[in-house]
Amino acid sequence: HSKILTVYHNRRWDSDFLTVKSIIEQKLVGELAEIDIHYDRFRNTFKGGWREKNEPGSGILYDLGSHLIDQALTLLGHRLPDAVFADVRKQREGAETDDYFDVDLRYNDLPSLKITLRNFNN
Repeated sequence: HSKILTVYHNRRWDSDFLTVKSIIEQKLVGELAEIDIHYDRFRNTFKGGWREKNEPGSGILYDLGSHLIDQALTLLGHRLPDAVFADVRKQREGAETDDYFDVDLRYNDLPSLKITLRNFNN
């Protein structure tokens, strides 16, 4: 019963991300001090799909957050962080699962670098 699992990280191919990645790879900027990757959106109603149900794998962190985590790790050469701090919560009244996250990734050998991944659901 061998199975192959693949992940569809289509946000790796967004033009804004590819531009930033190219700038970093070409060393066109100095030492990175802060990386802030986020989605801003407004949705005051619930669609009722799997993403908004209280089930394993649901919620905004698993949905949109996975793309932001992938982008951050890709920018740093797929290195895992030494520490992860997260604030994950339900903001909207009646939410069954998380609809807000703010995640900080820390690297011991890059103490001045702050990486923040978040979504705003205003």
